[in-house]
Amino acid sequence: MVSTVVFNGHVDTVDPATGRRIQPPLISMRATREKFDELILAEPRFDPVASIKRHFFAAISPHPEELKEVEPVMPFSRADPRIIESIDVISSLDQRPNLLELTPKEFEAFTQDLFTKMGYDTDQFRASGDGGIDCMAYKRDPVAPMKIAVQAKLYTKTVPPTHVRDLFGTVQHEGATLGIMITTSGYGPGSVEFANGKPLHLIDGPGLLSICQEHDIPARILSLGTRKSKP
Repeated sequence: MVSTVVFNGHVDTVDPATGRRIQPPLISMRATREKFDELILAEPRFDPVASIKRHFFAAISPHPEELKEVEPVMPFSRADPRIIESIDVISSLDQRPNLLELTPKEFEAFTQDLFTKMGYDTDQFRASGDGGIDCMAYKRDPVAPMKIAVQAKLYTKTVPPTHVRDLFGTVQHEGATLGIMITTSGYGPGSVEFANGKPLHLIDGPGLLSICQEHDIPARILSLGTRKSKP
């Protein structure tokens, strides 16, 4: 189930120059499943330190005793200039609205609202230069925290497999735990086959309506050809 593991090793200490508590990263590495599968852990001469340094090319502090920091290979931070102020779409919806009558931007905001109602912390991203992300959802859990890259597709036709492949690339680039694509339409066998075994979850129109019903959100998706254009 796991395709990539990123480890950032921090120390909890005090900066002698300021007296303030700090957590400088002293080691950082990324291991893909394919790279890890090359290891023969049962070999008596296997050296974990050499493996970290030469096989995974970890960033290691040259002077850890001096708290010399390294640049994390994949930092985790919600401070992102692509994040914009969220828009509450769900509370303003009419009784059982047709989701296809929303604009693409309204549907993205609707998707963020939906994740918020499901208990996630969320950030909505700008429409341009967002790296393929419409929303980032976070689950604060001390055992299994999650960072989810979300894409919303307001479609009446089948979502092309290229969009699913792009989502997978976004998940890897952003260091997300999972990638979720939500659409008002559906997916073809090529998309489903590509997503199989990867940290991707595809939600089609019926699945979206099921989630809405579970969280008492009135919504419907009318048949093809009934969508009204909006300025």
